[in-house]
Amino acid sequence: MRRMIKMTLCPMCTVMQNFLSLQDVVNYDAINSQGRGGARHLSAVLPALSAALGTPVSTAIHNDAERLRVDLGVPHASSVIVVLIDGLGFWNLMERKGHCSLLAFFS
Repeated sequence: MRRMIKMTLCPMCTVMQNFLSLQDVVNYDAINSQGRGGARHLSAVLPALSAALGTPVSTAIHNDAERLRVDLGVPHASSVIVVLIDGLGFWNLMERKGHCSLLAFFS
């Protein structure tokens, strides 16, 4: 007689499985079924910030910087600071979040 073993994934495994699953194609003009695309794209940040500063700059991908500013919820400002964390990876952030309260905020 065969015994069936029910395996359950740990919560972090489920998160990673969802993270690594195939994603819908991202469109720069509209948000897809997973809530990605449109203004919710890294390439939209700088044009949106340029509009927030009062000097909207369009790009080849995003031609309406003011709309991006509104869609991202960026208020008008006299100055901005952009912080980009790149190359750290998910696990590196999780392992080091205790060293920086900002990293802990994102976990």
